[in-house]
Amino acid sequence: MADGRQFALQIRIGAFILAGLLVFVAIIYLLGAQARYFERKYDLIAEFTEVGGLMEGATVRLAGVQIPLIDLLLEHGAAMDAEDVRSALANGCPEAAQALVERGASVDSVVEAAAVCPLDVVKRMAGSATRRDLEKALAMAARYGTYDVLEYLLGLGVDVAAPSGMSPLHQAAGRADLEMVRLLIERGAPLEMKNAYGGTVLDSTLWFAYHVSPAEFASRDYPAVIDALIDAGARTDLYPEMEKYIDEVYRKAGKKRR
Repeated sequence: MADGRQFALQIRIGAFILAGLLVFVAIIYLLGAQARYFERKYDLIAEFTEVGGLMEGATVRLAGVQIPLIDLLLEHGAAMDAEDVRSALANGCPEAAQALVERGASVDSVVEAAAVCPLDVVKRMAGSATRRDLEKALAMAARYGTYDVLEYLLGLGVDVAAPSGMSPLHQAAGRADLEMVRLLIERGAPLEMKNAYGGTVLDSTLWFAYHVSPAEFASRDYPAVIDALIDAGARTDLYPEMEKYIDEVYRKAGKKRR
């Protein structure tokens, strides 16, 4: 009888140890999967004749764009998922995100869908989305210029003044998207709301006008957007140099300020 009890005790102890080991392995696997340690990785070696502006951690591009690199990795068996789409958008690479979606990557949130998916997909996801995700989706649509999505979300009553590092109006004005700026102003987007860096919409627009590439500046009508913001009541006296900076944008664009 004693031997039977001892055997049963040993079984229980063994089962407890085994369960503990299984839990430990499961935790290691889940943490590793979250950090993407178990995914296949590739070492790519390249030689460059010019590395101006190269920074550690910067987005990897091939021949100036990411799409050829994406195709190269997919040809060698790389997996892609919604997290890759999310990362591409977070790094300001909508062309890469769109390429991933076109090549079969999933989109699991209305936030990313607002940038890279057709309106009907956004509508399906919006039905089960949280209020906060819809607010993020609105900002995403403004950031990447999906006008039909932005108009749809505004029609749902999504708050144009929800707390955000960059409001939808900041985003649209920063890209000099005049049509979207006018729509957002019409829907009550606040002009003096501060972004994460303390800039109002007009102040932020001036920053973008000064920091985009010459080609981007030439393709955008920043003076028209500045006019629209000022006509709507944006303040131009936030700091002593602000009027001078506005005049400089007009001069750079070859236009005369009204």
